[in-house]
Amino acid sequence: MTSGSMVDLSAADGHTFRAYSVSPEVTEPVGGLVLLHEIFGINSYMRTMAEIFAGHGFHTLVPDLFARQERDVELGYSGDDFTHALELRDNLDRSTVTLDIGVASDFLRGGATSNGRVGTLGYCLGGGLAILAAAHTDVDTAVSYYGVGVQDHLDLAERINVPVLFHVAEHDHYCPRMHGPLLQRRSPGIKMSSSTGTRASDTHLRHSDGTPSTPMPPTSLSTAPCCT
Repeated sequence: MTSGSMVDLSAADGHTFRAYSVSPEVTEPVGGLVLLHEIFGINSYMRTMAEIFAGHGFHTLVPDLFARQERDVELGYSGDDFTHALELRDNLDRSTVTLDIGVASDFLRGGATSNGRVGTLGYCLGGGLAILAAAHTDVDTAVSYYGVGVQDHLDLAERINVPVLFHVAEHDHYCPRMHGPLLQRRSPGIKMSSSTGTRASDTHLRHSDGTPSTPMPPTSLSTAPCCT
């Protein structure tokens, strides 16, 4: 599997932060993917997912979205780590985080192997931020898995003019299924997919052995007409 490394990024307001970057082992130009982390930061799961996406041909970048509060966050899923993750989520400034996502997008678009197209994909917290990125940045497409908090930004859907896929589980109190149709009413470019059960039992995102699979962007960033 392709491995990555940390790179340094700078926002227009002077803020500096790191991102986990993984490039595919190819010679032809490729699309870029800004992968937006959950409330646990750039942990081993997010790094693994970035490496998997790179294996599918995307230059993948996971920006540290918590760096304005605390740098190099890497948390587990229970106990004090989970409590701290919720604190970081609650204190996240959505206006500056979209600025940082835009910086990550620019980094990928300006890369030596870039084909000029960049998408974003996020899970949970990152899924909600993917919707904001579609409205506030120049990404060419966005994928939201279990996007938390989208109900607080429904008005922004009217500003989205790029293809968006919004995926939900049938039973998920963090991201109720009804949020998808609410978004779609405001933006015809938003498509919705769903699965039965809960996000934990979502076989759409798992291989037969139970390990996570790789949800891909809705169209190829190398050939999609929507990304030209």
